[in-house]
Amino acid sequence: MAGYDLKQGKKPFIPMTEESLIELIEKALSKSHHTTSYKYAFFQAILDTLDKVENCFLTYDTIFFRCTEIYWDLVLIKHLKQMPASDICKIAAVERKLQNFVKDHKADCMHKNTILPFSRINPSLQTEIKNKVFAEMKKNVIGAFWKDTKGQIYSFDIEESGITFNSYIFLLLKKHKEDFLMKNNCAFDAYLQKQNTRP
Repeated sequence: MAGYDLKQGKKPFIPMTEESLIELIEKALSKSHHTTSYKYAFFQAILDTLDKVENCFLTYDTIFFRCTEIYWDLVLIKHLKQMPASDICKIAAVERKLQNFVKDHKADCMHKNTILPFSRINPSLQTEIKNKVFAEMKKNVIGAFWKDTKGQIYSFDIEESGITFNSYIFLLLKKHKEDFLMKNNCAFDAYLQKQNTRP
């Protein structure tokens, strides 16, 4: 089954060296086929919120609030496309949800025809759009990234409230957080440049 179709992912965690983890992450980030930028935003959100992990558990609310912040900036402030256009779909679903949200809440999201930073949006509206982003991304990215990392970073169930880290891997993620952020940002930037460069 394709990773994006998975509703849950649980398998025994295998002992792994630091070098093996780095190699695993690098392979996941360098996969040639990415329909959207979701995996990069998802992994960045995980790394950015490691300080909010409790007993190796990180809530979906925390992860996807951070994803929403990331996409608010990329899509609405910087106007960067998040997927290659096709005959079937011109923009990623997250882009469409964000753009429609601003249209529906223009008075709360804009000032003098300029979209406000996410931090200046009313908290109740932040939660509303976070829920829309989560509803879209959970269908695709959680299982896909779990499969790309061979189920060794976290286990998950879409019907539960978050992901559970392999305790040893969690410590390694914290130890190498800056390195992983750099690798992810490089891959993320390269992907966005490719999608936003005219032929």
